[in-house]
Amino acid sequence: MNIDEIKRALSLSPENIVLREMLAKSYLEKWNYEEAEKEYKKLIDLDPENYEFRLVLTSIFIKEKKYNYADLILDFLIDKNYKLWEIYLLKSKLFKEQWNYKEANSYYYKAVSLDSSIEDEEYESDLQEIKKEKILLDSDAYDYDDYIFYNWETITFDQIWWMEKLKEQIKLKIIYPFEKPEIYEKYNKKIWGWLLLYWPPWCGKTLIAKAVAWELKSKFIHIGLTDILDMYVWESEKKLEKIFRKARENAPTVIFFDEIDALASKRSETSGSIRHIINQLLMELDWISSKNDKLLVIWATNTPWYIDSAFKRPWRFDKIIFVSPPDKKAREEIFKIKLSDKLTKDIDYEKLAKKTEHFSWADIDLVIENALEKKIEESLKTSIILPLETEDLLKEIKKIKPTTLEWFSIAKNYATYANEWWFYDDILKYKI
Repeated sequence: MNIDEIKRALSLSPENIVLREMLAKSYLEKWNYEEAEKEYKKLIDLDPENYEFRLVLTSIFIKEKKYNYADLILDFLIDKNYKLWEIYLLKSKLFKEQWNYKEANSYYYKAVSLDSSIEDEEYESDLQEIKKEKILLDSDAYDYDDYIFYNWETITFDQIWWMEKLKEQIKLKIIYPFEKPEIYEKYNKKIWGWLLLYWPPWCGKTLIAKAVAWELKSKFIHIGLTDILDMYVWESEKKLEKIFRKARENAPTVIFFDEIDALASKRSETSGSIRHIINQLLMELDWISSKNDKLLVIWATNTPWYIDSAFKRPWRFDKIIFVSPPDKKAREEIFKIKLSDKLTKDIDYEKLAKKTEHFSWADIDLVIENALEKKIEESLKTSIILPLETEDLLKEIKKIKPTTLEWFSIAKNYATYANEWWFYDDILKYKI
């Protein structure tokens, strides 16, 4: 039977699993991954206990570079102890696609330990080549390999389709200048530089930073507080200097500073050692603004009011973006992603999105986890496996207050009384 014949048969019997699987495999044979993905999702809805459907869907997600979705399913199958050698091999390929050679190697040898017949010299050679290509810094003085890497986790703007407004701002301020520099140069506008993102907790900051690096086809460095601070005098400053120097040498590079308020807090409220670090950061900032057009530094914070005022001056941060909590469309997509590997029935995603205004990723996570716990408890009592339904989630939503509301109560206070250089205008515009 060809595809059209199978579709006609399915129109008469839409819940026929054999026919649905035939259609899904036909799409796969023609490399039509988009349609194959839709059909395998329908198969999973029809038969949630058939883990083979999830396994094939994972392979499709890897082909489509939807790595987050693939990882969710693989973790689910590992928990179920299903075809572990095959799952570990897929995990290895998933990490290989993202240039994470350490995890790729680890899962490959886990798979081989379970089934030695799958040993593949060519694949092992590929992993070694990735390892060589990922060496970015020399090894003297400090071991930077733990947190400096080529952008091995592929996150594209297409994969975070629910952040449309934010993506458009970033494209205008960062992506378009890079893609069409001649237009911006005519207006004497900097292409690279410094970007400050501020928002309530758990609204997707790391996801956005990685997506920016991928869209710019640049290297990505993720810096946390522990990567900088050192117990010895001046060592922290040396680490900062070396990170920036190596980033310039290997430009184009995106450096992402997570929770910058911990590193760039008000000098009047910090110890002498932290003040030295802040001064070093300011020096690097001024150096970049005058000497380098291939370095983008992204600062992310939940508490911008704690950042030293020297960092917030307009001539330093010429790109400042407020990231609001997920909007209705975003919340709907988040529920779909979070529930994609759960046992569910007739979920009304639009209704859930309407009832979770101001909820963050973490708040939605909590709703789902609480609902699952109640459903598991009910299943244990009745000895019947019960799917998660819309009403279960709505009950938990009523019990949870969005964590972003507390953040906004503090933020609006600063926005009202300490709005230097119109820094908090977007917070004042946000309706609670």
